[in-house]
Amino acid sequence: MSKRLLILDDESAVAQTMEVVARRSGFDVRCCVDPAVFFVELERWQPSHVVVDLVMPKMDGIEVIRLLASRGCAAWLIVTSGMGAKILESARRVATQRGLNFLGLLPKPFTPKALRELLDCPPPQDSLHSQQSMWAAYTEDDITPEVLEQAIACEQFELHYQPRLQLSSGRLAGFEALVRWEHPDLGTIRPSRFIPMAEACGLIGALSDWVFRTGLRWLAGQPASREVSLSLNLSPSALQDLALADALSAQCAQLGLATQRVTLELTESSAVRNFGDALDILTRLRIKGFHLSIDDFGTGYASMTQLSRLPFTELKVDKSFVMSMVGSSESRDIVAASLDLGQKLGLTTVAEGVENTGTLQLLKALGCDQVQGYLLARPMPADAARDWTPSL
Repeated sequence: MSKRLLILDDESAVAQTMEVVARRSGFDVRCCVDPAVFFVELERWQPSHVVVDLVMPKMDGIEVIRLLASRGCAAWLIVTSGMGAKILESARRVATQRGLNFLGLLPKPFTPKALRELLDCPPPQDSLHSQQSMWAAYTEDDITPEVLEQAIACEQFELHYQPRLQLSSGRLAGFEALVRWEHPDLGTIRPSRFIPMAEACGLIGALSDWVFRTGLRWLAGQPASREVSLSLNLSPSALQDLALADALSAQCAQLGLATQRVTLELTESSAVRNFGDALDILTRLRIKGFHLSIDDFGTGYASMTQLSRLPFTELKVDKSFVMSMVGSSESRDIVAASLDLGQKLGLTTVAEGVENTGTLQLLKALGCDQVQGYLLARPMPADAARDWTPSL
């Protein structure tokens, strides 16, 4: 894929500096001062990278980020501003929570070296869409409940598996199963586009059933010498399914799997929102032997009292904080506090989003139990995961 940088910044001198640096790194470059022109170029030119300034007269950078997300933009995003670290960090969180491919922050004034390092950094390949599906392969109207229902019936999905390591020993602890939709005509469709629809139109149960069946079969097929665990994501609607514990334990029994090898992950906000039902269902899952993980911890503003009453065995720190902890003291403090809470509650602590050795060393110093992220390995197909071994 060609390297194309599209810049939206109303300071012409700054944009020209970016252009010079980017061209020296092998990029074709186009600069815009008007957001309307920027979005025309975005569709017409299909850049691989975009730079967005937060402070502009016609449309601020957060509005631009919102529109980029609504259009399914897959370009790598760099956010720049002179507003200070806290505002830049907030903008990063907005971009990542909206599902954009976020590459980095560029505080103003910046050095050519800082920009060059961002542009020269190879982005994780599994987060990139193919050239076919990166742009106009599908529109919002193409992904309808009917299309999704047919995809579930035809099993157009795949599970990829991302490993987790014990940080103290470097040994393989297990894998997380992550669903992918490979539509024969529309290409790769991101979970952020189809999971909310599945939740809204009542198809999440059928999709979850397929994920559970497929993931548990894969786990049962692992070599006997490799007693790894598997993490599966629970949807919020699962916390209303009183038959869930019996159904999952029956599947494990049929496959000869110990339920203790299966961890079910649910988000902090969904657990607290459905607290009454969650307490019933999660307690029964624990009685059956399943482990329970609270995912994306730090983003749900949950009551500590409520969390302490739910029978979790694992706390998983949200990756947005982990990914930024090397450069953000605020993120480091949040990660440290989350890990400390997990340890005091007797939970296994997990950090996802580990992408560099600096982050790994910080987590080791903080006493984190397990880690997951691109530094270790990207999510991989079933056959590759079966043969994968740690290299750290």
